[in-house]
Amino acid sequence: MNEQVEATLKQKEAFLKIEEHLLIKAIELYRMGFNCKNLSLSQMSAVSERLRRSETIEKVQEAVCDFIEKRLERLKDKTDSAEKNTSWLIQANGKQNNASLGEILIKWIQEEKYLGNGSDFNAIGRLAVLQRFWNNVYGQYRYCKVMDEDMPLEKEKLS
Repeated sequence: MNEQVEATLKQKEAFLKIEEHLLIKAIELYRMGFNCKNLSLSQMSAVSERLRRSETIEKVQEAVCDFIEKRLERLKDKTDSAEKNTSWLIQANGKQNNASLGEILIKWIQEEKYLGNGSDFNAIGRLAVLQRFWNNVYGQYRYCKVMDEDMPLEKEKLS
């Protein structure tokens, strides 16, 4: 029993330590283009729903990545006849080697790029961290959608 309590306390401490990091990573993703100018509410909600319903980190990775890959294929088919990329096909801002928003999200989820040093988390903790991270991304998105402006964020968090 003592070991379970100790493990739980370690997880809580790790969550407290990673909160600021998750916000910074969410801001980074938002700046790449994960905002209401590029993605629709239904697209962001679909990712959120898959994150919420999945029971393990592996199932989340599979569900979200499969969803994005299918969307990318459909969008590529439509883009062949159109001139402009839309939605998940939009090129991410910054030095992303011409990767699309969809490709970036797949990479971040598969490689757990939001996590930093994930050694403090077991599998359940890693899932919770991903959900917290996405809540930050989605929260910024919803603020932009409702207020019709970017969320005013602290300058030191953006550097």
